[in-house]
Amino acid sequence: DMGGPCNKIAYATGVLLLADCLPENGPGSLVMAAVMAGGMVPPLAAALAAGLLGRHYFTKDERVQAPAAALKGLMFITEGVLPYLVAKRMRLACIVGSAVAGAVSMGSHCGLCAPHGGIFIVPLAENPWLYLLALAVGTLCGALCFVLLRRPLL
Repeated sequence: DMGGPCNKIAYATGVLLLADCLPENGPGSLVMAAVMAGGMVPPLAAALAAGLLGRHYFTKDERVQAPAAALKGLMFITEGVLPYLVAKRMRLACIVGSAVAGAVSMGSHCGLCAPHGGIFIVPLAENPWLYLLALAVGTLCGALCFVLLRRPLL
């Protein structure tokens, strides 16, 4: 729901689990890392799809908004994807990309000890390079889904 109630519940759950494991990194930090990856990927994927991978599938306005969406994604502002969700099926691209990023993050045992901050707190992550890889893989998967689910403009 890209910033709506389900998004807020997932974020609150991540924060509560994070609070349970501080000051050491524990299972809660793994969940928080997956939650943050899941929130960052949709706008990053939309920006990558509109800005590079599938430019002919997006309107001029959507292409112009791609840098802003990417910046919002890097700052963990999921709402940056909203202009790209005109068709409901586009939400599937967000779900797939976020799920892949979260799975790679959890599988790589990446943890974050801060509840917000986007890309700026990656240096604080447990396994930061693998966390960046999780973000990249999830973003690429989401962007490919954005392109596959869109109809080319005539």
